[in-house]
Amino acid sequence: MKFWIGVVSNDHVKIGIKEGFAQFGHGKLSPIKRLGNGDIIIYYSPREEMNVKSLAIKGFTAIGVVEGKIPYNPPGPARVKVKYLKTKKYLHIHDVLDNLTFIKNKKRWGILFRRSLFEINKQDFMLILKNMVDEEIYKQFE
Repeated sequence: MKFWIGVVSNDHVKIGIKEGFAQFGHGKLSPIKRLGNGDIIIYYSPREEMNVKSLAIKGFTAIGVVEGKIPYNPPGPARVKVKYLKTKKYLHIHDVLDNLTFIKNKKRWGILFRRSLFEINKQDFMLILKNMVDEEIYKQFE
């Protein structure tokens, strides 16, 4: 099992949750091919929409577990089936920034989120998870 951050506008996250899938980089195949069954994706949403004038979110907006055959839906956008966890809130990056080990330079943290998908460690995953879900869900991943 691996842990990933996917960088996606929140309006696209909502579509993925509603339809039970994930896609990255406007449907590119290469990010999806890195995922495995049972991997966990945490979405970071810089903004509500891709439009630079839309509402800034700068936070973690959803968490899901990859399931099923990888990828599906070619020749259209490459997607993977995802079962999303029930989250209680969005988590603003500044609420956990100082404790995230994958962010080495706390002043220039935004640079990391210019990629569509990147791997993180379990410690950072657990920190984000603890702040986004109820205790019952959290304990399933301990």
